[in-house]
Amino acid sequence: ISSAALYQRLGSKEELLRRAFDPGTLKVAEALAVGPTPGAAVEVQLAAILDGAIELLRRVIPGVLVLRAAGVALHPPQATGGDPPTILLRKGLAAWLKRAARHLTVREAKDVAELLLAAIEARCFNEQLGGSAFVEGTDAQFRDLLIRLAARLLAAETGRQSRRRRR
Repeated sequence: ISSAALYQRLGSKEELLRRAFDPGTLKVAEALAVGPTPGAAVEVQLAAILDGAIELLRRVIPGVLVLRAAGVALHPPQATGGDPPTILLRKGLAAWLKRAARHLTVREAKDVAELLLAAIEARCFNEQLGGSAFVEGTDAQFRDLLIRLAARLLAAETGRQSRRRRR
């Protein structure tokens, strides 16, 4: 394939780079859209979602770094309504958490989603920059830590809600 054929098909070097680093289907977003399964342990379901988030962000972060370094303007994909994958993930996780823990307010669900995903992004970013020496433990250990922290936050919110109702 010649350079001319590529440019004719894609229009520019920037578009070639954008397509090369497109994360593809957001499987985790599809799982979030389905929502929590009634009767199944929330922690187990959340573990699968966080595993999907780690896998997605491992694909997205290197691409974003390369595109930024190449000076390519990042445009959110039109197919997703204009939201980049990280925003879709946050919105989806917040909605999932709200359905899983009905006592949470919309704001609280967004805050918990932000905390969880920011921690995963930081782990993936540090690993991208410095390799495995820049992160501790396995992904499963890290994910389980996040689930324990989220469970504490959700339990604290439940207790706080109960105290408010008693007053």
